[in-house]
Amino acid sequence: MEKSARIRGQSCRLISSCMEFLFIDRINQLERNVKISSSRALTLSEEYFQDHFPNFPIMPGVLMLETLVQAAQWLLRISQDFKFSSMMVSEVKMVKYAKFVRPGQTLYADVELKSVEDDKAEFKAKGLVKDATAITAVFKIRFFNIEATDGGADDLNAELIKRQKALLKLIYWPNENAN
Repeated sequence: MEKSARIRGQSCRLISSCMEFLFIDRINQLERNVKISSSRALTLSEEYFQDHFPNFPIMPGVLMLETLVQAAQWLLRISQDFKFSSMMVSEVKMVKYAKFVRPGQTLYADVELKSVEDDKAEFKAKGLVKDATAITAVFKIRFFNIEATDGGADDLNAELIKRQKALLKLIYWPNENAN
């Protein structure tokens, strides 16, 4: 099934079998409207290591940042009870890279929600390998529901939210995290 949609005034196609790249293996801790901690274990079999770099494989910096952003998006989705189907980064500032992340290591994302205003949320985030900081960043995420040009917006938003909820069940087990 293909739906035509408008995002920020531009037409695009949303295909029901689209590929998604998930950089969160597990949500380790979550405090609604406050913070989230997640993890991503890197393996040498990840495709991007073939080119980045063949003799010295490291996680690309933009994917380190994406890991932090995805953790923030999960915090926002859960905190807002999946009210919005779509999220996108609207601003990134103060990104600092401090350490390489290599195959066999785990990148831990610790993200704090700093503020929510209208349709944007601001986050302060840190990526850690063991106890060493690998990346820090401050960024904003815009959240919204898709406006479909063919009138199918409600169905499209409902399908996207349904997928997100199904994916959440694979990465977050809150009863196992409770002590």
